[in-house]
Formats: sequence, structure tokens, C-alpha cells
Amino acid sequence: MNRQLFLAINGDTTATLTIDDTDKPNKVVDIHLQGRDITGTDLRSIRIHELLQQAMPEMKVTKPEGRAKLTEDFLREVADIYNTAIDNGLKPVVEVSKAYAISTRTASYWIKHCKKKNLVKKFYPHKGDRGR
Repeated sequence: MNRQLFLAINGDTTATLTIDDTDKPNKVVDIHLQGRDITGTDLRSIRIHELLQQAMPEMKVTKPEGRAKLTEDFLREVADIYNTAIDNGLKPVVEVSKAYAISTRTASYWIKHCKKKNLVKKFYPHKGDRGR
């Protein structure tokens, strides 16, 4: 059986969680956001673990600890996006940023690690253009 829980995210945005409670542990099968136009920044600000804890206090919901690890495989994925952007005449930092819905600052940080491992091509932007 499914049950729905309504939660306020901020003043004008709400979330509806649809939970399948036929089996244990319960599963969230749908999250629906409603309110003003919802932006990527709004989505990134939602603390899903907190919403789930409010919605299902009987369940133990744990928050992931720390940052994601920059594994070799992950850095290769980032490097592929970066290198493809260069091949297509696009701005590589912007393309990595878009691909992962992250800030250009975070994308630059990841790319720095790719460069340390020689995974990316050399990029020579036009004067005044830093690849952003």
C-alpha cells in the first residue's frame, strides 16, 4: 500500500513523498515538488535525508558522510567530458559543470585532479577566456 506525506521545503515549495510500505524497509517511490518555478539551486538545497527522517521517523535514515571520493574511474569520466568539450570547441569547465550540475569552482577542482594525473588534453583558451 502506498501512502503520501506532504512536507514543506521552504515558504512556497512543498514536497510530496509517495512511500510504498508493503514491505520492510519502506521505499520512497516518488518525490513530487510543487511551488514556484523550481531551479537547480533549489533542488541541490533539498536535504533528502532530513525530509525522509521527518516523513518516516520510525525508520533510521542516515546521512552520507563526507565528500564523494575522486576515484580514478570518476576522474576519467570528468576527463572524457573535458576532452570532448575541447574537441568540439566548447568551454571545458562549463561543460563539466553542466554535466554534473555543479559549480564551475567544483568543476575546476575536479579538473585540477585530472590534470595531475595527465588525463586531460592541453587547453589554450583565447586571451581573457579561462575555459569558463
